[in-house]
Amino acid sequence: MNPNAWLDANAGGFSHLDQDERCAIYHFALLWSLLEAKLLETHGSPGAILDAVERIRAANRLDLASLAEPLAHFRARYWQDGKLTARFDGLNMAAKQVRTVQPVLAGHDDPAAGLSALLLIVHRLRNNLFHGPKWSYGIADQRENFENANLVMIGAMDMYRPLIVD
Repeated sequence: MNPNAWLDANAGGFSHLDQDERCAIYHFALLWSLLEAKLLETHGSPGAILDAVERIRAANRLDLASLAEPLAHFRARYWQDGKLTARFDGLNMAAKQVRTVQPVLAGHDDPAAGLSALLLIVHRLRNNLFHGPKWSYGIADQRENFENANLVMIGAMDMYRPLIVD
């Protein structure tokens, strides 16, 4: 059976996703797998993310300017009127990670903190997709999140690529 046909028939909300939304999710899953294998050395955790950002920073490869578009997207989505939004609460982020992410969403532009915050947001999107919460509302209203998360992962891997030994 065709997986898309099966998902259309059995996964609430999937049949309402257009091709762009589906592609964003498919690409997200593949990019996360590659990012976890290469950048995070197979450990998809907040600690591994912070370690990877430190390796990129130490190699003088940080380029937060290349991630301006996804940073603006996540700031607009998760920070409004001087505080974190209800949508941010939906990420179910641990308090320790919130302390890293919140200043960046509020406008702090330290490159290492910015990349760390973006990758921690991507990690939570990954957890919410792969562990089920996104299905509770049919993966609705997520295309831009996944497209911007994909840009973050591509950007981080581009920064890290010279450091990868295959």
